[in-house]
Amino acid sequence: MGLSATGKISDDPDKPFLDGTEKLAAVGGGINYGILLSTIRSWVLSSISGLTTAMFAANVIDTDTTLAANSDTRLASQKAVKAYADARIAAQDAMVFKGATDCSGNPNYPAADRGHTYRVSVAGKIGGASGVVVEIGDMFICNTDATAGGNQAAVGAKWNVIQTNIDGAVTGPASATSGNLATYNGTSGKIIQDGGAAISTDGTFASNADTKVPTEKAVKTYFAANAGAGRAVLTADRTYYVRSDGNDSNNGLADTSGGAFLTIQKAMDVAAAIDCGHWQLTVSAQAGTWTAPVVLPRMLSAKAPILTGVGSTTILSVAANTGILANGCTPWILQNMKLTGSGAGAYCVRLTNGAAITLGSGIEFGATTGYHIYVHGGCGLTITSNYTISGGADFHLVSNGWVYSSGITVTLTGTPTFSSGYCVFNLSGASYFASGMTFSGSATGQRFIVSNGASIYTGGGGANYFPGNVAGSGTNPGASPYGMYS
Repeated sequence: MGLSATGKISDDPDKPFLDGTEKLAAVGGGINYGILLSTIRSWVLSSISGLTTAMFAANVIDTDTTLAANSDTRLASQKAVKAYADARIAAQDAMVFKGATDCSGNPNYPAADRGHTYRVSVAGKIGGASGVVVEIGDMFICNTDATAGGNQAAVGAKWNVIQTNIDGAVTGPASATSGNLATYNGTSGKIIQDGGAAISTDGTFASNADTKVPTEKAVKTYFAANAGAGRAVLTADRTYYVRSDGNDSNNGLADTSGGAFLTIQKAMDVAAAIDCGHWQLTVSAQAGTWTAPVVLPRMLSAKAPILTGVGSTTILSVAANTGILANGCTPWILQNMKLTGSGAGAYCVRLTNGAAITLGSGIEFGATTGYHIYVHGGCGLTITSNYTISGGADFHLVSNGWVYSSGITVTLTGTPTFSSGYCVFNLSGASYFASGMTFSGSATGQRFIVSNGASIYTGGGGANYFPGNVAGSGTNPGASPYGMYS
């Protein structure tokens, strides 16, 4: 095979491309090798640019999208490479950035596969008007293949919203004590710190420390143990019973030996711990003789509480003491009992420290060595019902305060003796409004003493109005003893 002077292959001058069968012709004289090489180069380049996959031997071009051959002697096609890469990305659920989303109009989530990722370009909500609030730079990533587009309620669970913009985020310390409460460090509202105080469930508050914060249950436990459960509040009228066969360990709510209290004072102490509201509270002492003094307590009550007996068989009789003491108490009502006393200074009823009480129906005063009634200055006694005096006393009524008993009947039996007088009012400001009263029976002793600016008003009852057999004194305020009686 030879080359012509024009650079053609001598054995086939018109052959368009090399096929491996050619041979170089012997070099003849006068051959221009530069022209020959240039011609060969141009021919080779033009031949390569015309290559097609059909020109390659079998299995050189691989279109298998799984690249299963995994061979260095094969060339994967573009389509096979793309399909293989897409399949691997999908299999690994790799994040695939799908673009930016303007959330100012609260758009719904787009249809997506797992790994599809969107970045927020304008703040708003994603997932509709009830969707998640997002800021610029946040991302939302689909977590489920073949997710349809929709709002937060429909497809929100198939998306994760990632906050990448940390404006307003709160940061904390590198370490803290486990169980301690966090507090803000500074005023920015973005930095927290170990507050140095731990939550405590100890209901005894044993540590008594500023580094402990008790739970609600701990507070209630401590309060119940140290301050009690507070006052009981009535929701209906209530009566406490007292019987001679009762027991102060009972609750007092039944008129039986197993339910009633043994002493009147126990009933008073229990009553004092109650918030009566607008309900009626009554202490009822049954038949018997009660020798222990009774102190009427202050009460939380819109109605006057009542101490009652069952009549003259309920007897309060004390020695050298006060049977019923109203010491700055709530305005109690006393009714249906007999009051007696013995020994020096035995007062049946005594009011002091601003107390004001009422004597109601069924009261009987028996014999006593002191006063039946003693009203100190600043106190007041109202007698609203008829009553009986069956025994004498030093005085029936002594008052430096005020007494009102208009329009009632006092029945005296057995001609009681009042060794110092029936009634005495002997302090400026002390007053007795006693008009319209009726006295049945008789007594011995001075009828009244009114002095030092005190006054008694009988409504024109006259000098013999009150029981007794000795004239009263103090009818002229201008003369000793300077009382006012009318």
